[in-house]
Amino acid sequence: MKQRQNCTVRSQRVKMDDESQFRVSSEEEMPLPTFLQSQFEKSSKNPNKISYAKDFSFSEHPSFDAWMASLSELIPAFLLPEGPSDMMDYLYREEPERRPRLWMAYIGSEGTRTPLHVDRIASIAFNLHVIGKGTKEWWFIRYDQLDQLQHHIVELGGDFWNDSFWMAPAELESLGLPMWQCQQKRGDLVIVPPAVPHTVLNRGELSCAIAADVLHYKTVRESWNREKVNYQIQRNSPFYFRKVIEHALRVELEERKNTSLLEELISIFAEILEEEGKVETHEEIREGERTCNACGMDIYNRVYTCPKKRCDFDLCPLCYAKGHIHQHSLSCQASVPLCQLHRLLERHVLVSKESKKRRKRRS
Repeated sequence: MKQRQNCTVRSQRVKMDDESQFRVSSEEEMPLPTFLQSQFEKSSKNPNKISYAKDFSFSEHPSFDAWMASLSELIPAFLLPEGPSDMMDYLYREEPERRPRLWMAYIGSEGTRTPLHVDRIASIAFNLHVIGKGTKEWWFIRYDQLDQLQHHIVELGGDFWNDSFWMAPAELESLGLPMWQCQQKRGDLVIVPPAVPHTVLNRGELSCAIAADVLHYKTVRESWNREKVNYQIQRNSPFYFRKVIEHALRVELEERKNTSLLEELISIFAEILEEEGKVETHEEIREGERTCNACGMDIYNRVYTCPKKRCDFDLCPLCYAKGHIHQHSLSCQASVPLCQLHRLLERHVLVSKESKKRRKRRS
C-alpha cells in the first residue's frame, strides 16, 4: 500500500481582537513534514495567519492496519467503521476492497477551529485526541434546536449548511439555546450523537486528533431524514445512502435477523422508489461513478444523461425536475429497472403473509 505524501492544509486568517471575523482564506497541498515544520517555525511577520491540517486522510499509511487493530481494543465496537453496527458493510460485503476508508485526522494549535455544522447524514461520529499538549473545546447544541440555530445564523448573514460559518464562543452562548461545552485533552474520546450541531476550537500548543463516522443501523431513519434535506440543499456526503438501503434490504430479506431494522428499511425503500418514478432504459451504474453536473450529488439509480459520445453530462432526477437543461436531449437510464426494485417490497409482502399463516396454524 502506497504511503500518502501530502495532506490538505487550510490557511486560516483571524483578527485576534475579534473572533467573529474568522474566515478560511485558502487551501494548499503540502507534505505533512513540511506542515509540521511550519508549526514550529511560526513567523512574527503575520501573526493573524494560522494553519490547520484538517480533514486529511491517513488510511494509506503502511501502519494503518496495525494501528486499527490496536484501536479496536480501546473503542466500543458500535463506534468502529467496518464494525458490526456499520451499515456500510451491506454495500461492500462482497467487494470489501472497494470500501472507502473515511478516517480523518486534524492537526492544529491555538485558534484553529471547525465551524458550526451537523454531520452530513446523521451518522454517529467520534473524535480521539491522540498526540499533543494542546486541548480542544467543544460546544454541542441540542439537536431539536437546529431550526432556531439556523434562523439566528441567517439573521447574522451566514448559511449553516455551508460548513463555513463561525461564531465566537461568547456570541454562540449568548443565543440562549440549550447547549453543552467540554474540554478534550490527550487520551479523551468525544462522541458526537446523530444530528447534533457542534463546533470546535483548538487551544494552546499543537494537538492531533483522529475521527470517523459510522452509519449506524439504529439511526437509519434519522439518516434518511437528513439525506432528504441534503438533496434539497445540494449537500453531498461520502455515504451512498440510497444504495446502502437497497443492499441492506436485500440482505435482511434473506437473513431476517433483525425484524425492526427490516421494517424500517422497507419503509425507507418505499419512499426511495416513490422518488425514482418511471425509468425508460437500463444501464449498469456503479455507486460513486456518476454525479450530477448541476448539483454535484451522487446519483443512486436513475439518471438523465446525454446520449452523445464524448459528452459526459448527467442530471439527477431532482435537478431534471427543476428544469436544468443541456444542449442535447437527455435520456433517462437506471442501474436497475424500477420493476426489479419493486419486487423487493413485493417479496417482503409475500413472505410476511406466509409467516402469518404459519403462526395461525401453530396456534
